[in-house]
Amino acid sequence: MSEHLKDLSLIKDRISALTDSIELGLPIREKVSSLLELADLHRQIQNNREALDLITKAIEEMEAAAVGGRQLYDGHLAASKLLAIRASASNLARALTHAETAIRVANEAQLPLDDQLLAMLNRASLLNFMDRKEESETAYRNVLKALPAVSKGGREFRHIIYSNLGIISGKKGNLDKAEIMLDQAIDVAPDDDPIRKSSIIKSKARLHFMRHEYDVARGLLERAKDVALKDGTDHHLISIILFDLEEVCKAQNDHKGAYENLVERMGHEKKWNDRQVEFQMVATQVRHDLLDAKRQKEIFRLENVELVRLNNEISEQKAHIEHINTEIIDSINYASRLQKAFIPGSVRLKAEMPKAFTIEMAKDRVSGDFCWSHLKDGLLYVAVADCTGHGVPGAMITVLGNQLLTDSIEMDGLRAPAAILSRVCDRIREILSRSGNEHTKDGMDTGLLLLDRANGTWEYCGAKRPLWIWNGTELLEIKTGRMSVSTDTPPDHIFESERGQILPGLRFFLHSDGYTDQLGGPLNKKFQAQRLRDIILEHRDSDMHTNGEAMHRAILNWKEGHEQTDDITLIGIET
Repeated sequence: MSEHLKDLSLIKDRISALTDSIELGLPIREKVSSLLELADLHRQIQNNREALDLITKAIEEMEAAAVGGRQLYDGHLAASKLLAIRASASNLARALTHAETAIRVANEAQLPLDDQLLAMLNRASLLNFMDRKEESETAYRNVLKALPAVSKGGREFRHIIYSNLGIISGKKGNLDKAEIMLDQAIDVAPDDDPIRKSSIIKSKARLHFMRHEYDVARGLLERAKDVALKDGTDHHLISIILFDLEEVCKAQNDHKGAYENLVERMGHEKKWNDRQVEFQMVATQVRHDLLDAKRQKEIFRLENVELVRLNNEISEQKAHIEHINTEIIDSINYASRLQKAFIPGSVRLKAEMPKAFTIEMAKDRVSGDFCWSHLKDGLLYVAVADCTGHGVPGAMITVLGNQLLTDSIEMDGLRAPAAILSRVCDRIREILSRSGNEHTKDGMDTGLLLLDRANGTWEYCGAKRPLWIWNGTELLEIKTGRMSVSTDTPPDHIFESERGQILPGLRFFLHSDGYTDQLGGPLNKKFQAQRLRDIILEHRDSDMHTNGEAMHRAILNWKEGHEQTDDITLIGIET
């Protein structure tokens, strides 16, 4: 038996013993200690709901018996951290209340300074997590001021504080200040904790990537990778570093380096996923064993054989259904992460075009729509694609379509949008026809925009997706043909393009039909293109960020109280 399995077996035995002792009755302080320890054991096997219930019960017991000091501090601090794991707005608000109570209890009980600072640091981190940047920055600086020259947790607190102050400065757009803070964090981070040090170096690398200082970013990421590999166990962090290296290589047109980092990243992601699966399997078994033990006690109490048989049968069916449901949800969530990793088009677009926004609202956990952008020889390509179906089937087409668009430029050397869509259409027909089913109509409605900023021209080719252009005077609609990029499109079909000059302040809007077809409003009707047109005209004098917020707010208000009809994607670009 591995050490990992032995540890989980010991946890199960300890949970069973503590549960029995609590049921037999204990003095209040011993009972509270047992409840807090029991909660921590459940947290270790990721049974967070049970852990939170036990901590809440412990706090209620202490408040009823007027028990304070260390135990009450531990209870509120643990409750705060558990609530932060499920980061809904209500949970974070509750977590902040517990964090502030822990600070008050630590002060009133005159607990050691390190305990008081830990509670203050926890509150600062929650404010940061809630994106309350100014309050969080003040809270971190208050912890920093309270740190003595020598403290048990002082060195660790300092590198955490400097790191988070750097991240907050980066969010506020002050990259120089962010770099200073992160440098301080790197200096004080302990060398015997390579994972934390590597994470801070990675954050600094991202600052340089945002500045387009790709050589510096690449050097820092290589250093972060080397530091992380000294520990070698945090495959998740290493895979994140490799992903950032992959992006830097792409930005430098080092496709070989990008591919090598991709291959290495996939290896670490597999190791991380394998360990998570192993842990989940064993931890689930521990939880089931505990539930079985509890159920057996109930069986003996009832002394009713038939009721026991029915209870077991129902429990097994319920467990089986829950297991299947969990597997399906976990698989779909993982597919969503993979989809975002393979199709980072909106991130790349915003990096290349600061005056751009994207709205991406999947109907399900994964989307059948995708944004795509690609920079080649100074030419910027931007596309919105609406693939056949939604959910997992649609998502599979998105990965294929994303890759084929890139391959048509990088592998086939095509530059004209019409030629690119024709090539993608041929490849989709070729790949998806291999099943032998000639009656499928799989593919995507696509709008592909080319911006040649060097020559001041644009070119658009659409397959059932229009382009809207605001030229400062009027709103133009570039309509397209009725054929998709799909297996149903005839091989001899010709996609047509429209061209024009890029003028200062010219705005382009591309969207999938999920936006205009969304049902809602008082009569449960489609949103329709006219409402989108009205929003564009209403905000023609506003910046693109305001345009994006208005369009996002409008569709959310329209569909409020109604189920989302389809995946929704919209891109706005200002030249």
